[in-house]
Amino acid sequence: CFQRGATGAEWREDSPARLRIAYFFDKVEEPAPARWREAFRAAFPQAPLPGRITLIERPRQPWASAWHAHFAPTPVGRGLLVCPPWERPAPGEGPPGRRPLVIEPGQGFGTGRHATTVLALELLEAYLDGAAAPGRAPASLPARILDVGTGSGVLAIAARLLGVPRAVALDIDGRVMAEVARNFRHNGLEPPLRIRGGPECLRGRFPLVAANLVMPLLALVAAHLAALTEPGGSLIVSGVLEGERAALLPPYE
Repeated sequence: CFQRGATGAEWREDSPARLRIAYFFDKVEEPAPARWREAFRAAFPQAPLPGRITLIERPRQPWASAWHAHFAPTPVGRGLLVCPPWERPAPGEGPPGRRPLVIEPGQGFGTGRHATTVLALELLEAYLDGAAAPGRAPASLPARILDVGTGSGVLAIAARLLGVPRAVALDIDGRVMAEVARNFRHNGLEPPLRIRGGPECLRGRFPLVAANLVMPLLALVAAHLAALTEPGGSLIVSGVLEGERAALLPPYE
């Protein structure tokens, strides 16, 4: 189908009994299914013919922006509202008591909708809300956060919005760094110090470290993350399936 001019495809069903695929064409030279079938047979005599061909004419769709509909504002924790730039509520609008955390979806992981990101944001919010509770000294808030595997920068941005003065964003994928800077600016924040590499490339210690990664990577870098966390500081990790919890605890204890 692509050799005959298809511009895209969508797998509708893939089972032992049936394979059903929709191909999209700007135009079809043979508008009748029977004639299309014969043209297919003539062009590709060695290929098995499709069991059935159905041709449907549809209006053009704005595919470049249609996916925006799948990124609606998402309440997270007690006071955050993760939203894309095109759904950011105007001042005074939106759910009361929730602060917008704007993330433009890109190549970096972390739109605020994945379970591991939500869990990390909830932990981060609960920890920082406790540090800034009435009666606690302002100095009880950590002076900076290290976001390991920063992706979109969502955890570092959340920490800054919740009162942490500085952030360091670390990721082995250098392509996400421009996205991190853009997302910080979406939230009215100066971009953080951005470093390409893994936790083993850093020295020094941080009062707050966050890492939303996967097993077994979390187990592999446990010693590095522990070494980067100040004595008495806090380390938040996410990305663990329930069945992996027992294996992850020993290297972090």
